[in-house]
Amino acid sequence: MAANSHRFSDARNANAVRPCGHFILVTSEELGTVSLIRVDRSGMQPATIATANLCCPVCSRDGKSVFYVSITQPQKIWQVPITGGAPAEVAEVLGNQLVGRLTISPDGKLLAYPYTQYGHVPSEGRSVAVVPIDGGPPVKNLKISQDTGTLQWHWSPDGQTTES
Repeated sequence: MAANSHRFSDARNANAVRPCGHFILVTSEELGTVSLIRVDRSGMQPATIATANLCCPVCSRDGKSVFYVSITQPQKIWQVPITGGAPAEVAEVLGNQLVGRLTISPDGKLLAYPYTQYGHVPSEGRSVAVVPIDGGPPVKNLKISQDTGTLQWHWSPDGQTTES
């Protein structure tokens, strides 16, 4: 290490490092379980806010909560306060599997996620579902081209549509 550098965090097997309000989110995998850890901006004061077979954390627009997906079937989207507490189910992922990341609309009211339906003949391909962040059924379900590679979705500036 350089003379002025220091260890950022003690999280082992860390990945998915993302800013979230006044904190930074880190996922850490150990023995097949993933922990969602919140640390301060210096990488200190770690606090585990969720533990499950999870992926894809994304911070709410106001920085007060985190959304993530439990990848055990049936996959579900959860919301947990950034300060910790009980996770609340937002939605069950449509289809069989999430195939990209969660994205939050510019106004912070909707959440979009790409998913696929494997094992159906004929294949139903890939779609994007849009759900309210407070829970409830999808408000939109968009079919997308099957030849799209890894799905990276973004909201249009007006928050009315998603685009690849």
